[in-house]
Amino acid sequence: MSAPSKAIRMLSVPKHAHGQRVDRYVLSQTHMPSSLLFRHLRKKTIAEHTPSGQRRKLQGSDRVHAGMQIQLPSSLVTSQTPPAAAVDNEHVQRFVQQTMPLLCETSGVAVFLKPGGLACQGGTHVGVSAAGLLAQMSAEYRLVHRLDRGTTGALVVARSRAAASVLAGAFARQPGAGHPTVEKTYYAVLSGHPRQPQGTITAALHNCGTHVRTAPVGTPAAKHAHTAYRVLRQGTWNGGPVSLVALRIATGRKHQIRVHCASVLRCPVLGDQRYGGSKGELFLHLHRIGVPDVDAEGGCGERPLSVVAPFPEFWKPVFCALGVPLGK
Repeated sequence: MSAPSKAIRMLSVPKHAHGQRVDRYVLSQTHMPSSLLFRHLRKKTIAEHTPSGQRRKLQGSDRVHAGMQIQLPSSLVTSQTPPAAAVDNEHVQRFVQQTMPLLCETSGVAVFLKPGGLACQGGTHVGVSAAGLLAQMSAEYRLVHRLDRGTTGALVVARSRAAASVLAGAFARQPGAGHPTVEKTYYAVLSGHPRQPQGTITAALHNCGTHVRTAPVGTPAAKHAHTAYRVLRQGTWNGGPVSLVALRIATGRKHQIRVHCASVLRCPVLGDQRYGGSKGELFLHLHRIGVPDVDAEGGCGERPLSVVAPFPEFWKPVFCALGVPLGK
């Protein structure tokens, strides 16, 4: 009669993984969707088994340390257990490369092409996320900013803790602060024609949960936001007026471009149903991004790293209607 299977499995943290987040480390050692891991973390079924024999429940943001024993439910099989782990890892890497092609990589930075419909972080209603895919591909990858689920374009990832610290600080600062910053140029197709061909929108934004709204300056909890726009082309598509617009943001508020276009320009982003747009794909794309050329140790080069993300294929009909070659 065979011995009964264990109710738990243990992960022993090696020295090189010291300091990693619990969620990233566990994802790197298991073959499972990130949504499953987050579900177990919410249910408090993942814990540290301390030397004294006690069980300390873990959160995803907790940090692992060398020699730490992480207790997992039996449903989470470690990559060290199955003999086909190497094959599974190759499959994961191929899937990630097909889902998010790599645009550029240095010793400290990687830039991927994020598709529409992929959330950056896991959550209750998220099956697959960019963070989960990257964690399964390599434990060194760390997201340093986010794009909305429907937004496409350049997604910047740090390749070390030191690089992540520098990049996170750069994303948080506004241009002209005297320290490394980030420059982002988005392209959007808007439903309608803005009254002015270019301008700057400074309406403050108030996060109401699922929606974001513009608010008068001084409104409690409202945050200032700065969006500069320039109309590049105007025309008609699917029987309605549309505009191709380039946008640069000096702040990175939730849904900033979408709300500013819908509420201030009165021209919602095409496909943005939440803010009055039509059904379908969201026509908002982070086309060009400039970030500090940081290395794995956190040192920065003299010139920023500039990366261009090609437009998705579903933009092609609109570009053709406006007389713009795809990729320009």
